Amino acid sequence: RDEFLSRTSQNAEWEVVREDGTPAPGFEHPSMVALRTGVPVLDATLGVFNARRQCRVWLAINAHPEFLPGAAVPYQVFVTLHDITARWEAEHQLARARIQLQGLATQSLAVQEEERTRLSRELHDEIGQSLTALKLAVDRARRQCEGTSGATALAQAGDIADDLIEATRDIARRLRPSQLDELGLVPAVRW
Repeated sequence: RDEFLSRTSQNAEWEVVREDGTPAPGFEHPSMVALRTGVPVLDATLGVFNARRQCRVWLAINAHPEFLPGAAVPYQVFVTLHDITARWEAEHQLARARIQLQGLATQSLAVQEEERTRLSRELHDEIGQSLTALKLAVDRARRQCEGTSGATALAQAGDIADDLIEATRDIARRLRPSQLDELGLVPAVRW
């Protein structure tokens, strides 16, 4: 209390900062603004270095100008200070956690997209090629067996291979639509 009352707002020992951490010069302190303008300053938040505790204390400050009867200019200011350090730190810790969570979500989405791309390419390149080779082999065997009872079974196997090839392509497209690579995300979504 004595320390507070023994210094003016202009005293550099206050080490007063705004919420963003930048210095708040004395003429910006709520008491000085209320005294200069004659208008109350309500719920201003400033940080003040507490030399005894060696930490910054966050304060909610109200400054009400007081006028002598008939005076247009205030002669003093009534100031209330409320220590909101715990709330301020909790709010800022929560904000930092939100930013970190957003970063993790973005990273998770990027990993998922990389995995989808890899799976899509594997389906298309490896399984798709193997199914195409199987289809060609079945067609070749069917031609060699034309006119026999095995030709019908091989034709059915060829139809099944065609269905598998189309299903594999469809799954690969759903995992990673080619428009994403060709057009980019926004145009692909519009497409």
